[in-house]
Amino acid sequence: MGTLSPYIIAYASLKMGMHSFSFELNDAFFAHFPEGLVQKGHLHVQVQLERNTTVLHFTIAVKGTIELPCDRCLDNFTLKQDFSEELFVKFGQEYAELEDNVVVIPESDHQVDLSQYLYEYVHLHLPLRKVHSGKVGTTNGCNADMIKMIKKVNTDTDAQATDPRWDSLKDLLS
Repeated sequence: MGTLSPYIIAYASLKMGMHSFSFELNDAFFAHFPEGLVQKGHLHVQVQLERNTTVLHFTIAVKGTIELPCDRCLDNFTLKQDFSEELFVKFGQEYAELEDNVVVIPESDHQVDLSQYLYEYVHLHLPLRKVHSGKVGTTNGCNADMIKMIKKVNTDTDAQATDPRWDSLKDLLS
């Protein structure tokens, strides 16, 4: 994972207390996760690390934009992202995920790779419905040709509401 090395924090050499880190998530970052929905974007990540003897407390703030396909018209659009997350890293014998934001890493490890967590946080903060911005119930910003095709298909489907092959099966229920 050579190019993901900027997202690795070597905490062993850090003194106890607060530390700040800054990262950029761009197209090259998202290319390492081809299965993800987000493939393009520019996000600035600010990480505050509070190092204690028993736990690492990460406060991660993400701000920027990503590019997504619209669920309605399939054209790409830009979506603003602005969120923060917390991650707690404890030390133990082996790696384990205790909760959504609490992980245990082996005491022998001396660094934490945040790349997978950053990738997951971006995807967790995607809206359920990813469409061009505009008023609710409108198609502002969507590809007009695609909207016309959708309306035509819906109209054609409504015109033939029932399949005549199924009509004879309804008689069996009587």
